[in-house]
Amino acid sequence: MITKEKAIEIAKTYLKKNNWNYIFIHEEKVQFKEKLEMFSGKYEDKERDVFSVCFDMEGYMNPILYIVHIDAETSEVLYVLGPHGSIDVLE
Repeated sequence: MITKEKAIEIAKTYLKKNNWNYIFIHEEKVQFKEKLEMFSGKYEDKERDVFSVCFDMEGYMNPILYIVHIDAETSEVLYVLGPHGSIDVLE
């Protein structure tokens, strides 16, 4: 099982590698959720323990909140959740 700090590090690495130009990561709002049902990606309709890491992208008038879901057991980025739904990770 990874730690909260490791989840933040994984999220930052993923965002940088995939050219997400985020403006801020909400490190104080990282949450651990047990048995969260996945509604997207390769674990769709299965339950996983995840860390949710929130970050802001620049918006027209205000920042836009996105969330990276990271598998707590495998350290895998599961998907990114935005205001219009999920963005599947195809790695």
